[in-house]
Amino acid sequence: MRRNKNINRTAYDAKMIAMDQDVYQLRKKVMNVIYEVKRNGYKIPRVEVRIVEDGQEDVMGYAYLNENIVHIKREYTNCENRLVHLVLHEIVHACKGFGHDENCYLMRSVIPRNVSVENSWKAFSKYF
Repeated sequence: MRRNKNINRTAYDAKMIAMDQDVYQLRKKVMNVIYEVKRNGYKIPRVEVRIVEDGQEDVMGYAYLNENIVHIKREYTNCENRLVHLVLHEIVHACKGFGHDENCYLMRSVIPRNVSVENSWKAFSKYF
């Protein structure tokens, strides 16, 4: 039987990382942002989170529109303010199904250099 080399590939040619203690800690950082969303009173469904690696260089993370699935690249889990912005951005994709909007601070296709978490939360609140 022939094995498919791309069995673990996802969108943007990223590769899901097998769960172990280290990956669990990275995933926990993403989950903490999701828990903060819920603590702040936003009603969102359960979001499936996976940590990925490789793939297209210009992609930090991605979500499947209206599918409640978020994938975050491993190297971006250590960027605190950017991670909050990125996870909020991907939640809007995953839970609300909105695409990119270059006129919105949160939903631009590129994350600002100097991310303001306060501005990210303000923009996020407009979607929920």
